[in-house]
Amino acid sequence: MKKKILFFIVFVCVFCSVPLWFFLFSKPYFSCLNIQISSYSIPTTQITIEEKKYLVEIDLGSKSPLVLSKKNLQNLSKKEKIEKMVSRDFKGNKYTSNTYVLKKIELGNIILHDVIVHEINEDYSKNTSIVSNSSQETESIGRPPFEKFKILLDCKNNKFFISNDLKKIKKEGYEISNFIRVPCKKGRTGLILEVETDLGKKNLSIDTGFTISCLRSSAEIKNTGKKYTLPIFTTQKFIIKDKNYGALDLFLLDITPELNEMDGFLGMDFIKNHVMYFDFPAKVVYISKE
Repeated sequence: MKKKILFFIVFVCVFCSVPLWFFLFSKPYFSCLNIQISSYSIPTTQITIEEKKYLVEIDLGSKSPLVLSKKNLQNLSKKEKIEKMVSRDFKGNKYTSNTYVLKKIELGNIILHDVIVHEINEDYSKNTSIVSNSSQETESIGRPPFEKFKILLDCKNNKFFISNDLKKIKKEGYEISNFIRVPCKKGRTGLILEVETDLGKKNLSIDTGFTISCLRSSAEIKNTGKKYTLPIFTTQKFIIKDKNYGALDLFLLDITPELNEMDGFLGMDFIKNHVMYFDFPAKVVYISKE
């Protein structure tokens, strides 16, 4: 009898604590960061580390939380070196980078603690440059810092919001209820959505680090020409849910078959023209109809 009473008390305590935990994790947050679009159409913003600003690309297709140059890392005093990281590019090539943990970084008024940062690997920068022969070392913030949040990206108006407060977002001019709601799958390269093309349904990974949208190369795909020295296929329809966004060039790339959960990448040539609201916890993206 005593055991039953004890079990009941424990059950009630746990049950009653659920609303509190729900409240803590659903607490409204709002941060607005200005962005700029680079010459390669990649969104960039400023983050703060040790009271100093750093310009970084927003790369939602990268699993690296933060990537900084060797020079900038040397100037940071509050870092701890850990085991080197091994990463892969979309072709399957492996790269090794020095890796550290930063005590905190600031994204507007949002503070993140114990953030992993990798030193730029020159070979990676060179081999993943698609639209140019540039091997420029680019510093970036990847997907992991955002995966607990909801974010809105509006490239046309140079706005980037980290917020789950739809009322505040509406005041900024965004009515999310009018957007197309697209459930996604979570892959190794980020959120993956289904698109209907002239070639049938394709699963594309949303990647703000890709200047272009692309598909995995195949002998069965008859391309219509070349651009940036790459073969392209132009689909006349590009349907997400029930919305046809019209024609889009899809570049054909040698994507490793190991990434078998997706058929290509949805890049900035599409993303920069449409407001997108990412609900990472729910694995849903909302896309403006315009």
